[in-house]
Amino acid sequence: MRGREFIVAVDLDDSERDARILLAAPLSARICTTQFAAVTRATGGVERARAGGHRRAHTVKLDELVLEEKPLPQIPRGRRRRRCLRACAKLGIAALRGIARQRDL
Repeated sequence: MRGREFIVAVDLDDSERDARILLAAPLSARICTTQFAAVTRATGGVERARAGGHRRAHTVKLDELVLEEKPLPQIPRGRRRRRCLRACAKLGIAALRGIARQRDL
């Protein structure tokens, strides 16, 4: 069982001194995503990091269990700027936090 991604424990000995797994089965992330597709969700984009700041990541979760997480590729600075300007033109200046108060300047 060592080195497996996930283990499903079926039978446990939960004594206070030496808790042991008596019967278990190994699972891979691929099996989890196919067998539990109804509750598996994939997200991608900018998320708040635990330590503060932001990070761009693609995450696959089974309920709250993270099955896969990998960083998204960096977008070149010029393309980021163009995308931001396109989004501002589409959504309007009021969509940007903190800018709506300054639009009369």
